[in-house]
Amino acid sequence: MELEKLVSQIKKKKYGSKKELIKDLNLLMTEIHNQIKSEISRAKKANKNVNEIEKEIEKILHSLKKVRKNKQAQSIRNIKFVVDRRGLEALELLKKLKSS
Repeated sequence: MELEKLVSQIKKKKYGSKKELIKDLNLLMTEIHNQIKSEISRAKKANKNVNEIEKEIEKILHSLKKVRKNKQAQSIRNIKFVVDRRGLEALELLKKLKSS
């Protein structure tokens, strides 16, 4: 699934359980990793400096991993807020990568 579609789907969706939300969180992390990492490798082959974007992506993935790890202590609302926000940040970075 494309990152943009996944982010909009997660943003619109109402979650009834943490299990369902964590499943989508895992999908988002996989999609961020796959799509952005491939764009980063393309940019590196074109001799473009993408160190800052790489650091930002690592921060986003770290934040999502932290949410996934501490899911029991957090409410569905808080988890969804972080997932929505980080998904949008990843989308912005992807657009920045493609335009550079």
